[in-house]
Amino acid sequence: FDPIPLIFVRPLNFVYKNQRSYFRLDITLPVEVTPLESEEIIGGYIRDISAGGALLALRSKIKIGIPVRFEIPIKSRKVEVKAMVRRYEKDDNRIANPHNVAVEFVNLSEADRDEIIKFLLEKQRILRKKGLI
Repeated sequence: FDPIPLIFVRPLNFVYKNQRSYFRLDITLPVEVTPLESEEIIGGYIRDISAGGALLALRSKIKIGIPVRFEIPIKSRKVEVKAMVRRYEKDDNRIANPHNVAVEFVNLSEADRDEIIKFLLEKQRILRKKGLI
């Protein structure tokens, strides 16, 4: 008898942990952001959003750690949010609004957070019906 070769397979110790508390939705919404220390209004748009934060494409840079405020247009009303800039990167491939600014919402009321979640779920349903996601 010839011995049958065996292959032992061990799983890698790769663990992926999603650190997000809320799901994100790619969406395009107009936005005007005001850094709280300068009161300058910076135009742009929301690229994606969750109930915990958003990625904004803006006309000019905002430094990491700067608190900002802006309004999220939801249906017939606007939810005013305060946020902290957590990440910044410039997109050299984009001429208009080349500054990507990731923000985390701070001191958002549960009612406003619920309103954002409802809005995102409704948008997600619409996109699924259209076959876009």
